Amino acid sequence: MNSKFLKFATALALLAAPAAWAADVRFEESRDLPMVYLNIMVRAGAAGDPKDKLGLANIAGEMLLRGTKKRGKLAFMKEIERLGASLGSNTTQEGTSITASFLSTST
Repeated sequence: MNSKFLKFATALALLAAPAAWAADVRFEESRDLPMVYLNIMVRAGAAGDPKDKLGLANIAGEMLLRGTKKRGKLAFMKEIERLGASLGSNTTQEGTSITASFLSTST
């Protein structure tokens, strides 16, 4: 795996889970395809929402797809597409998963 991918994956894991025990990070590499797949499962789902803030975990997961300070949602998604990548988020009762796939530059 290339160093850019490892930096990206590490940054995502740190952003998604302040404590190392709170996330399950998995990498999948195939030398047959020039793709990298990343799945981070954060143990912070809807079941942990405060009673006065129901839906908080879902909103937090959706905010990952809303862009950045420099790029709005549309520009952010266009940049993801330009890179040949995909980014997704899904929140369940048990946790939130963040998935990404992108072309490997190391092949």
